[in-house]
Amino acid sequence: MGRSGLSRVLWSGASLLAMMVIPSQACAQAAAEGGEAAVDEVVVTGSRIQNPGMTSPTPLTVLGAEQFKRTTPSSVDDIITQLPAFRSNSGVNQVQRNAGSISTGQSLANLRGLGAQRTLTLIDGQRPAPTNAQGTTSTSIIPVGLIKRVEVVTGGASAAYGSDAVAGVVNFVLKDRIDHLEGQVIAGRSQRGDNEEWGVSLADGFSLMDDRLHVVVGADYNDNKGVGNIYKRGWASVEAGNSGTPLAFGATRPAGTPAFGWATGVEYATQTPGGVINTARTPTGATVSLLNQLAFAPNGGLYRLERGPVFGNLMINSSSNHVATPIAQWNLKQPLEALSTMGKAVYDVSEDTSIFVQAGYAWSNVFTLSQYHQTPTVTILATNPYLPAATRALMQANNIASFDMGRVDTEWLGTSADNTYKTFEVSTGIKGKVLDRFSWDLSYNYGRSVIDSKVYGTREANLAAAEYAVLDASGNIVCGPVATNPNFAAARLTNTIQPGLVQPGCVPLNPFGIGNSSQAARDYVAGLEFTRDVMVRHDVALNVSGSLFELPAGPIAFATGLEYRRDTLDQTADPLQILGLYSSGNNKSYSGKETVREGYAEVEVPLLKDVPFFNALGVNGAVRRTDYKISGAVTTWKVGGTWEPLDGLLLRMTRSRDIRAPSLSELFLVGGISATGSFVNPFNGQSARLPVQTLGNSNLVPERADTFSVGGTWRAPAGPLSGLRVSVDYFRIKVRDVIASVGATDILQRCFQNVTIYCSAITFDNSAFGISKVLTQPFNQSVLLAEGQDFEVGYRTDLDGVGLPGSIDINAFATHLSHLKTTDRTGPLGITVDNAGVQAGQSKWVGSAFINYRFDPITVGLQMRAFSKIRYSALFFGPEEDGYNPTLSTSINKNVFPSLVYFNLNGSYDFERFGRKFQAFANVNNLFDKDPPALAIAAINLGGNPYDYVGRTFKVGLRFGF
Repeated sequence: MGRSGLSRVLWSGASLLAMMVIPSQACAQAAAEGGEAAVDEVVVTGSRIQNPGMTSPTPLTVLGAEQFKRTTPSSVDDIITQLPAFRSNSGVNQVQRNAGSISTGQSLANLRGLGAQRTLTLIDGQRPAPTNAQGTTSTSIIPVGLIKRVEVVTGGASAAYGSDAVAGVVNFVLKDRIDHLEGQVIAGRSQRGDNEEWGVSLADGFSLMDDRLHVVVGADYNDNKGVGNIYKRGWASVEAGNSGTPLAFGATRPAGTPAFGWATGVEYATQTPGGVINTARTPTGATVSLLNQLAFAPNGGLYRLERGPVFGNLMINSSSNHVATPIAQWNLKQPLEALSTMGKAVYDVSEDTSIFVQAGYAWSNVFTLSQYHQTPTVTILATNPYLPAATRALMQANNIASFDMGRVDTEWLGTSADNTYKTFEVSTGIKGKVLDRFSWDLSYNYGRSVIDSKVYGTREANLAAAEYAVLDASGNIVCGPVATNPNFAAARLTNTIQPGLVQPGCVPLNPFGIGNSSQAARDYVAGLEFTRDVMVRHDVALNVSGSLFELPAGPIAFATGLEYRRDTLDQTADPLQILGLYSSGNNKSYSGKETVREGYAEVEVPLLKDVPFFNALGVNGAVRRTDYKISGAVTTWKVGGTWEPLDGLLLRMTRSRDIRAPSLSELFLVGGISATGSFVNPFNGQSARLPVQTLGNSNLVPERADTFSVGGTWRAPAGPLSGLRVSVDYFRIKVRDVIASVGATDILQRCFQNVTIYCSAITFDNSAFGISKVLTQPFNQSVLLAEGQDFEVGYRTDLDGVGLPGSIDINAFATHLSHLKTTDRTGPLGITVDNAGVQAGQSKWVGSAFINYRFDPITVGLQMRAFSKIRYSALFFGPEEDGYNPTLSTSINKNVFPSLVYFNLNGSYDFERFGRKFQAFANVNNLFDKDPPALAIAAINLGGNPYDYVGRTFKVGLRFGF
C-alpha cells in the first residue's frame, strides 16, 4: 500500500476511534499507598544518595513509561513538555525564525524559562555527549521505547550533579531488562491533510548464562512531513508579517495612532519578485518620478504596483505584492526525520559485582525555510541588454539614464537550512557492593556528535556583479567591469558587497520579471554554505555511596565521588564562508577544548522518627569542588531538610549554590563579520561605518546561582478523600554573572563609561574615527531572577463506591511564574526587565490537566493544556494595558495576546491475539481545532510560542508486547 493509501486508511481509523489514551501522570514524591497511586513508588531522591529511608528536600517529579506512553509521544520532547515547568522554545514547532542556525530543530529541555544551558540532561545519571556547540543535548537522541521513567528535579542540583543544573535536572532512566519484543507503530496527519507522520518503535531483550547476562536493545524511527508555509492556513495567509518586529508608524502618524503596531497585508513596498522601480535619474543625476512603482511582470512587461500605506520598505493592507512578505516562506511546522538507537549489556560477574557496556547512535535531519533574499537596491543602466524593449524606449523618450530597482529574489531558496545531526555514544564500567552497605561504580563514557549544516545563501558581491550586464565586442551579454559597476559605488559598499569578493566566472543575470534568469546565473549568485561541527566528550567517573552508622532515627547515608571530563569542539566552514561572501552565515573555522576535574560529597542525616509531630525529620547536605582549566575553580553546595509532622504531610526546604560553566562556543567562537553599520565613537563624537565581528571570550567564568525552594506534599488518609494527592512548592533562583552578548553600540558606550571589561572588544587606531573594529562578545554581565510556584493535584478512585464500573484518575499540574527578571548589567546603570508573562519568558500561568476513565479493556479520557495571556514585549504597552499612551514611543496597537485552552481526546483498546498482548490506540490533538489569535504569528515567534499552528491532528497506531 502506498503512503497516500495508508494515509486514507489511517484517516478512516481516526474517525472510528475517538477515544483517549490515559495521559502522562506525574507525582512529586507523593505516591499514594498500593494501587491508589498514580505512579508506583520509586526509590529516587534527586540526589546521589539512593536511600529508601529518606526523602529528598528538592522537589522531584517522576513520570513512568506506563503513563507517558499512552499519550503516544513521537519524541522525548513530547513527553517533557506536558509538564508546565518546561518552556517549549526549541524543536520543529519553534524554529520559524532560525533557518540559518546550525542547531535548528534540536529539542532541548528548558526548565523555568532560564534557558536550555541551565537545565542539565542526563541519561541513566550520566552526562550524554553535547549535540551542539552550546553544550546542550537534544533529547531526540533517546529512544522513547527504552525509557523506563523520567526524573525531573525542579531545583538547583549542581552540588549533586555538576555544572548546568541551575534550573534543575532531567534524568532519563532506561530499561535494563526486557524479555520479549515490544513496540508500537503509529501514523497520523492533520485534518487538512498535512503534518503527515509515521513512526515505529521497537525494543527487545534477552538473558543468557544462567541469567547473568542481560541484553536490551531498542530503536525509534519517526518521519514527520511538517506543514507548508503561511499560505497553508487561512489565519496565517493574511500576511501578518514583520518577523517579530512591529511596524514603526512614524513621528507624523495621525493623532491617536500608536508609535508601533502590527497589521495584515504586510508586503514589501519597494521590492517585488520581478523587481519594482523606486527611483530614476537623468544623465546629469536629476531624479525622475515617471517610472516610480512600475514593476516587472514575468514576461518583462510593466505594471503599476498598487501600494497600501507605506512604512519604511513595507506597506500594509495590501494584496498587490503576493508572496513578497517577510514571512512568506515560513513553515508552520518544520519537517523532521529522526532515528535513535541504543543497546545495553550487563554481565553479573558475581552477586555483588557487574560490568556493563552501553552504546547508542542517533541521526536526524530537519529542513527549514525562513525568507527569500531581498535586493533593496540594484542600479540598472539604460544600456542593460536584458532591459525589455518597451522599458528602454520609455527611458529614452524621457531622457532617463538609469533607475534603482528593488527585488525579492524568489528564483532561489533564500535563507534555508538542511541540517543533519549524528551522535554516537559508548560507555562501559563496573559496579558493585561491599559488605551490603556500600555501593560503588567506575565508568568511562565517550560521545561524538556531528552537525552537517547546509545553509542556502546569496553571494552578495557576485549578485551585484551579475546584475550589471553589458554587451562585449562580439555582441554577447557579459558581466560589466567591476570598476564601472554602479552597484559597487562607495555608498553601497558593505562587508559582503566589496569588489574584492567578486568570484571568477561571473554569469550575467536577467533581473526583469520572475523566472527570466538562467540557471547558470542563479548558481553563480547563490549556493550552499557548508559547516561541520564536531563535539567530542570523554568522561571518567567514580562514585561510592552507602551508610556510615545507625542513629535512632535511621542510618546516616553518604555519597562521594570524583569525575574527569574533557570536551572538544571543532568547527569547519567552507572557503567561501570564510571569505564572507554570503548575505548571512559566513561561519568561520575554529576549535577549542576544556577539561574539568570534580569531586563531591553528600550526606543525609535522619534526626527524629516516630515521635509526636515528628514522624520523620532529616537534613541533607552536599558540596562539590569543580576546577575548569580555562574558566577556573568554583565550589557549589546544597543544604536542605524534610519534616513529616503528620501521616501523609511532608514539608521540605532547600538552599543551594549552583553554577553554569561557559560553553565551548562562548569561549572560542570565531563568527562572521556582520553587515557594516554606522556608529558614533563616543570618545570623539565622530561617525563612521564599522565592521562588527562575533567572537568568543576566553575570560568568561562560570555563572553563579542561589536557589531557594520550600514546599510540601500531602496525601489524604483513608476515607472519602483517599487517593487525593497535593503538592505545592515555591522557588526562587537568582543567577549572577550571567553570560550574555552585547551589541556594538552598547560596547562602545560602556567602554566610554569606564566599564573597562568592554574596552577589550574595541580595536582603536589612529584614523580620524579612531576605531577600526568592534567585537561582539559574551561577557559575565547580567543577572537573572526566576520566582514562582509549582502546583500538583491528583485524585484516583474506583467508582464502585458510587455504583459505577471502572476507575477515574484526575491529575492537574500548574506553574505560576511570578517573576522572570533580567538585568542587563549590575550597578546603577543596569536596566531590569520582567519577562514573566512575556514571550521572552513564558506565560505567568501554565497548566495541564488530565481526566481519565478506565473500564477494561477500554481507556478514555481528556487532556487539557492552558496558558494565560502573553505579551509581545515588556517594553511596550498596548491599548488594553495601563501605561498606554499613543504619543509615547512605547505604544503599540497590540501587545497582549490572549490565553487559550487546548483539549486532546485520546483512547485505547486492549486485546490479545496469538498469545500476545496488543493495544490499539487513537489520539485527536487540538480537539476543537482552535486557531492562533490574529497577528500572533508575526509577534509571538521568538521561541516559546505556546500556540498550535497545525490545528486538529489525528494519530492512530498499534502497540504490542507491552
